[in-house]
Parts: sequence; structure tokens; C-alpha cells
Amino acid sequence: MGSGELAEDIPFDEKLPSAAPVQLYTTQFQKSSYDLIVAGGSGSNEVKIFDGDSFFEPCYRIYNLSRACYSADFSNNGEMFAIGGGDGVVRVFDVTKER
Repeated sequence: MGSGELAEDIPFDEKLPSAAPVQLYTTQFQKSSYDLIVAGGSGSNEVKIFDGDSFFEPCYRIYNLSRACYSADFSNNGEMFAIGGGDGVVRVFDVTKER
């Protein structure tokens, strides 16, 4: 981190393509294990979950939101995450990882 060099480039649309270009507004690493990343924004108004065990390929997609996603966060134990957006709704999800 001290060098400021790019450590990893994670394409948002390479797998699970979006219906429209996405402008990212929020990204959050899972706090407990850093296995998952949640990221979302505007354009197609969607959120994707990226799995660190599969080299950060998207494993889940939340789409057809009525407005952009502006905020996302994992719970401290990493078992839940929440997203909030321009529609004024906070959505909370359980994290269940299949092994």
C-alpha cells in the first residue's frame, strides 16, 4: 500500500455482464476474512459480489434496482451485508458461501 502501485485489477463486467455501463459509487471488503467484495453503482443500477477464492470473479448480481446503489457495508463478522441507494431503501442480505 505504501508504494501506491496497483495491486489488482478486478473487471466489473467481464463475467455476469451488466445491461448498461456501470459507474461505481461504492465498494467494500468483507471485514472478517476479505474473501468477498461488494461493489455497486449507477447506469444499470446494480450490485455485484466478487469472490476472493475464485480470483475475484463475480459470483452474484443484484440488479433491476430502481435507483443507483450509493452505499454498501459488511457486518463486522462478515455474515451479512447491506446496500443503500437513491430509492431510500436499505437492503440487508445474509452471506452464505457454498463450499
